[in-house]
Amino acid sequence: MKPVQTRGEASVDWYSIGDLLMPLESWNTFFNFASAILLGFTFAVGAGAVITSHFVNKRQSERLVTLETARLRQEQETAEAKRALLELQERARPRTIDADVRERLVTDLGIGPHAPVGFEFVSGRTTEPAQYAKALSEALRAGGWAVTSLDGGPALGTPATGLIIRTASNEGNARGAAMNLQALLALHGIESRLGIRPQVHADEISIMVGLKP
Repeated sequence: MKPVQTRGEASVDWYSIGDLLMPLESWNTFFNFASAILLGFTFAVGAGAVITSHFVNKRQSERLVTLETARLRQEQETAEAKRALLELQERARPRTIDADVRERLVTDLGIGPHAPVGFEFVSGRTTEPAQYAKALSEALRAGGWAVTSLDGGPALGTPATGLIIRTASNEGNARGAAMNLQALLALHGIESRLGIRPQVHADEISIMVGLKP
């Protein structure tokens, strides 16, 4: 029996309309595929966020490493510049014998064998060797050593450097006194080296005061 339709009423069969547009099973398939696509898109977005975050963090880390390397290099260059400046200032500073060092040195110079000492110094472009030779000669004289001369002149060829305690040979009383003097000077922070100069009198010591190393 067909349903009775009254005047003014319209009977709408929505299932029939839906079936006309697309079967219900097709709608279900569509929404299933759409859900899968949305899920895949969500996964892709999440994976993309993770991957891009990784690269962003890596780039920031590399940038930080670069900045840190530049900072360390700058600190190293600054330290090297300061060290070079200190070395330059130290080389420019004339050699002296501090008062307390001189006092102790004069006392210790009475120890061991002695010999007459003649001083030579390099002169010319600087008076520093002459001033240091004068200070050393006065300290030795105060310590009981006989200082026979204090002479200087321009160096022939390459100027000597440092403090050289010379004798005529490796033997004799003068050599023993020279070794004793070298040890006493070293005891108070004054570096020197032994040398041979045949022109020196056999019983004497010649001290060459060269340019500051």
